[in-house]
Amino acid sequence: MARHLLGIQRPNVFNPGKPDFHTDILIQPNQELIDFLGPRSWLLFDLTNGDTTWLNLPINQWATHQGYITLAAIVHNLYVVNDAAERSVKDIQDYANAARDGTVRARMILVSSSHRAKIPVFLKNEMQNNL
Repeated sequence: MARHLLGIQRPNVFNPGKPDFHTDILIQPNQELIDFLGPRSWLLFDLTNGDTTWLNLPINQWATHQGYITLAAIVHNLYVVNDAAERSVKDIQDYANAARDGTVRARMILVSSSHRAKIPVFLKNEMQNNL
């Protein structure tokens, strides 16, 4: 993978925004992690001002290279959070707790039905047009 990454031109500037992920690659048989490498794969090195010279070394020498050690420490100490999933779980818990009261549950169903009638397609641009 390191050899493949080194063959991909490193961008001078990384434009902000979500990555352009081609979902068609997921349905192809025998996909490997290397198939997902692209110019934005350099972003981690850019954000950490990482020394990438260790990528040219044999793998058995990486652990002794200071650039690798620094990046490994950064990655090891990252706090990874799936905000969308955690927010969904919290919403469901809040709903379950509120729905115990029959009156509150009835009001929530009315509001939900009204919202679905106003915005039948729940896409960002549709929501902005209807708000």
